[in-house]
Amino acid sequence: MKHKKNISSNLISIHKAHMQNAFKNANKGTNKVYPNPFVGAVIVKAGKIMGEGYHEECGKAHAEVNAIRMAQTHAKGADLYVTLEPCSTYGRTPPCTTAIAEAGIKRVFFGAYDSNKKNRKKAEMALKTKNIETVFIDFQKTNDELNRVFLHNLTSKIPYVILKAAISLDGKIMDSKGKSKWITGAQSRTAAHQIRQLSDGIIIGANTFNKDNPKLTVRLAGNQKFKDPAKIIISASGNLKTNNELLSKNTKGEVIIFTSEPVSAKLRKNIKNNNCIVVSMGKALKQISLKGCLTYLKKRGYHNLLVEGGAKLLGQFIKLKLFNELHLYVAPKFFGGNKGSFCGDKTLFTVNNKTFLKLDKIKQINNDLYLEYRNVYRNNKSLK
Repeated sequence: MKHKKNISSNLISIHKAHMQNAFKNANKGTNKVYPNPFVGAVIVKAGKIMGEGYHEECGKAHAEVNAIRMAQTHAKGADLYVTLEPCSTYGRTPPCTTAIAEAGIKRVFFGAYDSNKKNRKKAEMALKTKNIETVFIDFQKTNDELNRVFLHNLTSKIPYVILKAAISLDGKIMDSKGKSKWITGAQSRTAAHQIRQLSDGIIIGANTFNKDNPKLTVRLAGNQKFKDPAKIIISASGNLKTNNELLSKNTKGEVIIFTSEPVSAKLRKNIKNNNCIVVSMGKALKQISLKGCLTYLKKRGYHNLLVEGGAKLLGQFIKLKLFNELHLYVAPKFFGGNKGSFCGDKTLFTVNNKTFLKLDKIKQINNDLYLEYRNVYRNNKSLK
C-alpha cells in the first residue's frame, strides 16, 4: 500500500479491511457482467459504511455508482474503496470519475490497476484535477484471480474453458451398468451448480445429450440474477434425439448445435426450437474442429464456457489442451471395469509426457473431495 509515513499500521489494517469488503461485493457479480470485469465498492465515512455496490450487469451502473446511490448525500466527504481503478472514459456508461467528483467523494482507495494500458492510471490523473486524493492498496493478485476470465478474454481468440466431472475414486463417471446418478453427494452437486451459474455457456457431447436428456439449467435458490447459460451440443454425426427437452420450445436461452456439413441441413428441418442454431463445423462426416467451435463462440460473445461431458468430449478437450481449468468432484466409490473413464477410453498421453496441470485448490465437501487444476499451458498457441 502506498501511504504517508505517519499513517499507523492500525490505520493501514483498517483500509485493507474496507478493501476486503469491497472484494466481497465484487464476488457477488454474475455471468451478466461479461465481457466486463467483476468490481465491488464500499463508501466509508467516520468509520461507518454508508454505501456498497458491485457491477451487476454489462451496460448498467458500475460498482462505484451503485455505492454512491446507496450512500446518497452521505457520500460527500467520504472515502471510496473500489477493487479496480475507476473508469475515466465514456463507454457503455459515463465515466465513474465524473460520478465520484459530483458526489463529493474526498478520497479514493483502489486495489488494482486497469489491465488495459490505454486506461491504466488515467483515473488517478482525472481525479487529481478535481482535487480528489487517490491511494493504491495492492490487491492486484486478488483482482487478477477474481477476473481471470476477463483477463483471458482480453487477449485470447477463444473463451475461457472449464472442464468438470463427477468421478469415483478409480476415475469413472458411471458404473458397469452405465448408471451415473448420482456419483457424488448433494453438496457437491450444489457446488457444481454454482460453477454453472457463472458460465455463459454449457457444452456437452451427443452421447450425453441422447442418453441423459439433460436440462442444463441452474438449479439453485436465488439464482434469478443470473442469465440462463446457452446450451451447446457438439455432434459431428448429427445423430440427436430431436424430441429431447433441450430442443423444445420451452428451453430458456440460446441452443447451439455444432455438426458437420453433410447432416446440418437435415438437422435444421427437424428442430422446432426457434432459439436453436445449427452450425456447420467440418466438411466431412464425423469431422469437427473443437477450436473452430470455440472461436465461433468467442465471436458470438461467449466468454466463460463449462464442458460437462461426456467422457469422449472431455478427452478431446484434454488431448488438445483446450481448457483453462479442470474441476473434479471425487466420491469415495469404486466401479472398476475397463470402461467409463471420465476422459474416455482412448490413450491421451504416456507416462513420459510432461504434466501441464497445477493443483490450485483442494477441498473436502462432506464425504467427497473437490480438486481444481489450472492448465499451465496458457502461453501455448492452443489457448490464444
